[in-house]
Amino acid sequence: MGSYLARFREPGYALLVARRLDEFGVAHCYCFAVFEDEFAAAQVEAIKIAAKYHRAEPVLVGQGIAEMPNLEWASFVSLFGGPILRVCANRRVAYVSRGSQKAVQSL
Repeated sequence: MGSYLARFREPGYALLVARRLDEFGVAHCYCFAVFEDEFAAAQVEAIKIAAKYHRAEPVLVGQGIAEMPNLEWASFVSLFGGPILRVCANRRVAYVSRGSQKAVQSL
């Protein structure tokens, strides 16, 4: 069972702090930084500070090179079960995820 701790919006990225319990009841805290564009060195340093403050492990979601754990948006969404689908009144399927404006297909 996981729990939500905090969320913050910064220029260029959103910061999500979450905790989950593993099968042994041990809590793992994560500080996910979800980027709009490639991450910059100054942003990475700010995320390190935020993660340390929240006693969490930082994870970067987006594109760029960093010395900490990072993954692409599609991989991040897949870890949580994939994108959410919404069927619209005109029988179209909208993928509610990053870049969803481009991911609309007719049924």
